[in-house]
Amino acid sequence: MQMMKELARIYPGPSNLMRMLDAFDIEGPNGRHECLVLELLGPSVEEAGETRLSGKIAKSIAKQALSGLDALHRQGIGHGDLYTRKLAFTLPDVDRLSERELLNVLGEPEISHVIRENGGPLEPGMPEYIVNPVSFREHGSILSQPIKIVDFGQSFMHTAPPETIYAPIPYRAPEIVFKDRLDYRIDLWSMGCTLFTLFASCPPFESAMMSERDLVFEMLEVATDPLPDKWREAKDELLGGSAEAYSGYTLQGWLNEIYFDSRLKQDLNGRHNQTGGACWQNATLPLCCLYRVFGAQFELASDLLTVANPLRNRVDRRTSSYRTDFAWQLSPTFPSGWIYYSIDSFSWRTATISMMYLISKALQYGAPFFIITSPVTSYADQIISINRNRSSAGFSLDIPLIMLIASIMKVFYWFGAYYDVSLLVQAVITIGVQIVLLKVALDNRPSPGIKSGIEHTPFSNLDAGGLSRPYEFWQWKNARPYWMFLAYFAASLTFIHVLMSYSQTYIDLLGYVGLAIEATLPLPQIIANHSSRSCKGFRLSVVAAWVLGDTMKLSYFFFGGQFVPWAFRLCAMFQCVCDFYLGFQFYLYTPRVAGSPRNQEGWGTEEKDIRMT
Repeated sequence: MQMMKELARIYPGPSNLMRMLDAFDIEGPNGRHECLVLELLGPSVEEAGETRLSGKIAKSIAKQALSGLDALHRQGIGHGDLYTRKLAFTLPDVDRLSERELLNVLGEPEISHVIRENGGPLEPGMPEYIVNPVSFREHGSILSQPIKIVDFGQSFMHTAPPETIYAPIPYRAPEIVFKDRLDYRIDLWSMGCTLFTLFASCPPFESAMMSERDLVFEMLEVATDPLPDKWREAKDELLGGSAEAYSGYTLQGWLNEIYFDSRLKQDLNGRHNQTGGACWQNATLPLCCLYRVFGAQFELASDLLTVANPLRNRVDRRTSSYRTDFAWQLSPTFPSGWIYYSIDSFSWRTATISMMYLISKALQYGAPFFIITSPVTSYADQIISINRNRSSAGFSLDIPLIMLIASIMKVFYWFGAYYDVSLLVQAVITIGVQIVLLKVALDNRPSPGIKSGIEHTPFSNLDAGGLSRPYEFWQWKNARPYWMFLAYFAASLTFIHVLMSYSQTYIDLLGYVGLAIEATLPLPQIIANHSSRSCKGFRLSVVAAWVLGDTMKLSYFFFGGQFVPWAFRLCAMFQCVCDFYLGFQFYLYTPRVAGSPRNQEGWGTEEKDIRMT
């Protein structure tokens, strides 16, 4: 209670710590009780990640956990019981649901009534029924949500540490095992073990029915530094005088064995695991692996190292290499051999570090910016060209249709999948840009008197008779039906979403249908170009923007570290293929380009322009 009140005092406070919203007392048959009102959170990392987490998700959780622990220690509070079960995923917007809406998400509660064996009445204070727990594990994309540190039942102020703490044995610090004086820095040991668990899906010290004696055996097996003298007596007493450790995998071997038996091994390559495992192997402190695993050549190490408190960094100007000495003081009782772990041979060339750092920064910050601005950069030139030429001939009016329908559906999809915000902003901007493009294209349609009248791509020229759409869909002669259709579509989707937004099947269907529609974006123009054997009216700048944008987007989806559903990835892959084919059409159909057809039927006054309305 004291710790939660202390954290509530600094509200809004750190984003990676659970908040207390209120506190009150209640009188009942069993006496007076203190009650806490806490923010609603989802399952723990341990519950949600029943299998090994992907490298991207594990890195994200690790960074947030370190940030939360650093914030907790800055407030003068030690957690005392930190491991994967004490890291819980957040549930955006769930706290704003009504009781009925929440039940629609979780299902009706399963109630079991309490009865006495002899059938008699219940004693005062006994509940009439109990409610079975429910989990959010199968509701939405839980693993993409931020995490928070929870459960401060064993937390303590720095000024009043406890005599002992009952943490799970695999995460228990040596000070606890050897009954030494404790302080808040025992959390660093637990955090190191937690980070190992995130990447390997099991703790670094674990065996069936583990005891403290087993834990000490394993600690001695993997540690290269001698045990502090003050703990030797406690160790001999605990082990019965035997210092022999059982044989088995080293942590390096264990990490390789566990990690590389998975199909997800591409998340961290063998070299990263080798260096990370070497740190675990050469020091009992699992936290020291942070820099080797998240080094400048692999991730933005500064974000993590700020929390891990490296003592000093220096650049050896004579060798132009980067050298780092680290120290983590887990407790004041650790002698120098245990608290100071020096990575003295850790060297990279400065140029390599700078290059990888810039690439990582570009991917982390540049790709989202590029994605957000891509609707403007992709279509601005097309809008200007149509307006300047006073004609939208050759431009497929189906492009605004596809992009508007897909973007509207993507906006609604976000309210169920909560994917990366940059993609949501892109969808909103796309709607605005495509509305402008549609307006300009409609205002500058070719005259009906030209050629055989107003025509529409890509369907009107597929055969001699032409293909007509039902009710002349998107081939209307007036502009009003276009805007009425879009308004009715948005209103209908809003109504359906209100009724079905708590159905995960509906959310998934919405996302996949919307993105499948978007994936067909280049197809109308491809068909139009092929039908007229010309790319006249369609700007090469649009194709270049599509190729560059979709390539950048695809790289961000796979390597950016943010949660991106597979629907987005499949859509981007298909669009990339179509984009490159459009580029090939420009090469094939443009006059005086090597490889283009020499006998062009449609490139003079008899050109077969594709008309639009």
